[in-house]
Amino acid sequence: MAMPRSGSSMVAGIFAAHGVWVGTAKPANENNPKGNFEQQTIRRLIIESQRNSVVEGRLSYYNLAITQRIAHLRDADGYEGGPWLWKGSALYYPLFEDFKPKWITCRRDKESSFNSIRASRLFGNRINDVQLRRVIDAHHNAMDDLSAMGAVEVDTKSVAMGDFTTIEKAINHCGLEYDEAAVRDFVDPSLWHH
Repeated sequence: MAMPRSGSSMVAGIFAAHGVWVGTAKPANENNPKGNFEQQTIRRLIIESQRNSVVEGRLSYYNLAITQRIAHLRDADGYEGGPWLWKGSALYYPLFEDFKPKWITCRRDKESSFNSIRASRLFGNRINDVQLRRVIDAHHNAMDDLSAMGAVEVDTKSVAMGDFTTIEKAINHCGLEYDEAAVRDFVDPSLWHH
């Protein structure tokens, strides 16, 4: 679980390189040239059911029907067991609690997040700077909640610059065998901006 423009695609890509199922994801684009690693039918379901919770900086409420639909969509996309992940906003974490996940979070300092979101035009003109800062604060609060539940936080800037300490901890936390060669092969420091 992450905040927008925090390096979560890099982290999810590293997990995918370790054999974790990510499903059919949005293709690579100019903001994430190595891929987005966010399963699309689940993403659409959550965005439609939660309306504008991310834009409003509002934590999602637990909803059993949505959680069951997430499992159905995952399975319909070819999931056959084993480790899997869904990469998305930390504000959606209550929808995943029934899966008893090993929480992994990606957080950047607030000013870097602000600059990256604005540069990527992630929200277009839908929110002003004051609203965007509120959205960023809400994500930090949600990740604080997850930390209290035992989440491992990946320092994405350090990973992008070649210090793999926190990604190794996250991989181990999930019961996977860490493969530094796979990490080095995936990480591209030139893609880290702001």
